[in-house]
Amino acid sequence: MTASSQPTSPAGISINWRSDVAVVVCLAVALVAGWFFKGAVQGQRQTIEDPLTGLRLSVPATWQADQDVPNVILAASDGHSASTFKTKLTVVSRQIDASAGLDAGQIVERVVQQHESELLGYHLLAIEPASDVAASPAQKISYAYVVQPESVDRPFQASLPVVVEAADYLVFTADRYYILTLAGDSQDFESQAQVFEQILKSVSLP
Repeated sequence: MTASSQPTSPAGISINWRSDVAVVVCLAVALVAGWFFKGAVQGQRQTIEDPLTGLRLSVPATWQADQDVPNVILAASDGHSASTFKTKLTVVSRQIDASAGLDAGQIVERVVQQHESELLGYHLLAIEPASDVAASPAQKISYAYVVQPESVDRPFQASLPVVVEAADYLVFTADRYYILTLAGDSQDFESQAQVFEQILKSVSLP
């Protein structure tokens, strides 16, 4: 019994081989198109604004603006974060008490002390000058802490505590200062650096 041979074209090229090449080309085109589509979606922005202070900024279009968050003027989060702790942004506005005579350094120290008393497992990483935000001087506080996430959909689902890495950007104006906090799972924090940088560049102060 003789083995059957693959059908060939007049040029002697295997028809099956040409089919395989066509499949590979189609897959490559689909992957490239998907990559460009993903990049286009990730590049889209949405603007959120606090009507009382007039502060506004832009976040990725895939993030959701969080309403009625206590003690903050703006909040947004990435619902697509892989971690049970969703990457988030919060903005706090505080009046500078001129009668207290505090300078920027002393205000930073007070924020650090507040974190120490409120956050579980708080660990200060660094305090350093930051690039101006909206043409206003800024200081950066980097730190980590631990949270126990709660699942809204499945509140009794067990989940391990998450180490959160965060950065506070204290932005000073003549009569008040703003605290922009960017926080996320420590395992994903570095990968979000570009997103955070774009948010800071988009800030517009009243």
